[in-house]
Amino acid sequence: MILHTPLLGRVLDIAEDLARKNRDHISPDYVCLAILDVRQGIGYHVLEDIFEIETIKSEITQRLCCDNDNNGNNDNSKNQLEDLLRQTRRVASEMEHSSQGTQHLLVAFSLVEGTIIYEYLSSREINTNLIRKNILDYISRIGGKWYQYEVSDFKDDRKKCKWVNRVSEVL
Repeated sequence: MILHTPLLGRVLDIAEDLARKNRDHISPDYVCLAILDVRQGIGYHVLEDIFEIETIKSEITQRLCCDNDNNGNNDNSKNQLEDLLRQTRRVASEMEHSSQGTQHLLVAFSLVEGTIIYEYLSSREINTNLIRKNILDYISRIGGKWYQYEVSDFKDDRKKCKWVNRVSEVL
């Protein structure tokens, strides 16, 4: 069983509060807003590297308000959240990590279709591979020269995943 980090638990709690304030069901989009509100974790910092945070936050918030005005499908939100959490577990497992963090959630955002964050990423041609690359780049930057050498030394994704596992244990 793969557990989640305390930060990811906090993000999910904040997402639930945001959804409740808007009289809505929690969805992957509220989870993304919660990551942006927390301003911590690898997932947040990678988003910050790719996008202007206030722009993405504003667009998701506006779209959520419009969806709520149009009485969005709450069953769909629930299914999307379940899919997001399932994909997050799968990504962490593939990377051989013992716990799920915001970086795994960020990859999962690019896998759950029909959400605002998925559409936002897709419209800017940000896919799963690019997100994974940005995660590796971020970790290598915070890890120093030795980690940069290690990243460039690996050729296939499986070895990169094992490398990320070693780095996350250090962090």
